[in-house]
Amino acid sequence: MLRQRRKRKRQAKWALVAGVAAGITTLAYVTYHVLRRRRAPIPELKQLERMVVSRLREDEILSRRGIEVAAIAPGLIELSGRVGSDDEAHHAAEVVQTVTGVQTVLNRLDVADLETRLRRGRRRFLTMEPALRWYGGGVGLGRRRQGRQTDPMRRDEHVDMVERELAADAAEALEDIAQEQATVVTDVVELRTDEDERSTPS
Repeated sequence: MLRQRRKRKRQAKWALVAGVAAGITTLAYVTYHVLRRRRAPIPELKQLERMVVSRLREDEILSRRGIEVAAIAPGLIELSGRVGSDDEAHHAAEVVQTVTGVQTVLNRLDVADLETRLRRGRRRFLTMEPALRWYGGGVGLGRRRQGRQTDPMRRDEHVDMVERELAADAAEALEDIAQEQATVVTDVVELRTDEDERSTPS
């Protein structure tokens, strides 16, 4: 019995050693092939980047802009940097799209016009020019914009809207009431005539 336990322990140790060895071998094999695959397209990507950069340098407008080119994957180009306008950003994407091997262009170009306008707006806001001051503290907080307290000389627009909506219904309702009154009057007249006929002796 003791011998069988020792034999089982030895078998378990060898099975563990064999499993660890197989795992290390598999890991080394997979790592080698993954790294080899990653290295393979790098020359292709660099060549694609060079082609895109040379095409951008040939363009007279884009050659003066600071555009960075990155080939992320085969056929996928990312553009970043700064251009003068939206039209230049679209033009850059169109130029890059004409390069053979480019399938997709990620256009992440910043537009200088927009940044300049934003910078001016921030500067004006910080200096608090009168055009940027906002005095409507109560507007949009659930209060009515027009009413007798805020604007006593003007009618409330809500009242006009309700009156217009109810005008058609009111006309029909008045006609219905008039017809009901006429019906009631005729019924009362008929009842009285019936009573008069009964009360008079014949």
